[in-house]
Parts: sequence; structure tokens; C-alpha cells
Amino acid sequence: MLQHYSVSWKKGLAALCLLAVAGLSGCDQQENAAAKVEYDGLSNSQPLRVDANNHTVTMLVQINGRFLTDDTRHGIVFKDGSNGHKSLFMGYATPKAFYEALKEAGGTPGENMTMDNKETTHVTGSKLDISVNWQGAAKAYSFDEVIVDSNGKKLDMRFGGNLTAAEEKKTGCLVCLDSCPVGIVSNATYTYGAVEKRGEVKFKGNASVLPADNTLATVTFKITE
Repeated sequence: MLQHYSVSWKKGLAALCLLAVAGLSGCDQQENAAAKVEYDGLSNSQPLRVDANNHTVTMLVQINGRFLTDDTRHGIVFKDGSNGHKSLFMGYATPKAFYEALKEAGGTPGENMTMDNKETTHVTGSKLDISVNWQGAAKAYSFDEVIVDSNGKKLDMRFGGNLTAAEEKKTGCLVCLDSCPVGIVSNATYTYGAVEKRGEVKFKGNASVLPADNTLATVTFKITE
């Protein structure tokens, strides 16, 4: 009888060891998968690159294929923000990190947007030329080439600022497609509410240019004035 219990105990211990090894292996696989989120020298742990001499900030993003067909007012949102699933590009940088990077590159935030004036005010701040690139792209495409404005108007992207509001709201908004009191960067062509409230314009990704859902890409912001 004692021998039987000894054998059973040893078998049980061996099974527990195998489970532990399998668990560790699973953790390693998850960590390795996370480590593979990288492109063009950027990664989930280092999602921004600042070139102060050339006044640029480059961010790691991921394509959200839903908005190659559906409309959205969200250009780029931090993936872990409450609006992280609502944007054409899901960003790996936080609003605070992005704000600080734009300042480091020489940008000046407009800080003219409030919750009270948002529907009658066009965002100000340093003007930004934005381009998008990914593996296999024929070139770096401008934001105007990858985003379709139903009115055919050009984007006028500005460093609005809004860090305090961004941290309070926790939406994760990085780049909005109409003037916004929360997004770090937004589009001065339209005032807040032009898309979702007043229906003046619709935006979506350009499916004839952009790659497939979940493709990693970089978005570069160049301060031009």
C-alpha cells in the first residue's frame, strides 16, 4: 500500500512539474509575441522617435481595417485609451508621450480649444505635415492620400495641445479629424461636431492605398511652421 501511494505521489509531482513547465513556456511565448510588435526601429516599448534637428516625430501604429470601409472622426488613438478601437490607426504611444515628443521636436501647442468653444473654434498650434509608411509601401504617403474627406478638402493638421484634457478624459485621442479640445493633434479644416453631430463631412481610410488590417506602420509628423 505504501509503495502504491509513493508511486501515485511521484506521478502527481511529475504532472505538476509538466504543468509548471508548460505554463512557463506559455508565458515565454506570450512575451515573445509582445516583443515582435516592432517596425522600422520602433516597438511597443519604444513607440516614438524624435528628430529635433529635422523637427519630426515618428510613431508606431497599426492599421484598423474596419475604417477602410466605415466612417470615423478618429485618425490615431492610443490603443489602450477608451476610444482605442474607434480610429483608423491604433497608436502605441500615450497622449502624454506624444505631446512631449512634439514639444521636443520644436512644436508649439495652440491651447485654444475648450469644451465650451469647441463647435465654433478652429484649432491652432504648429502646422504639421503627416506621412505614413509601411513595409512594401511604394512611398511615404501623405495623410491626405491615406484619408478620404467626402468633401475633397485638404487636412490642416495642428498641434492643439490639450494634454490636461487628454489625461482627464483618458480617451487616448492622439489625432482627430476635426478640431478637438481633447486630441493632441487635430484638423483645423473643420470645427468639432462637423462629423458626428452636424454631418458636414465623412472620413475613412483610403482602401486603394492602405495595407490590410493589423499591418504595422509608422506615422511621421513634421513641424512646418
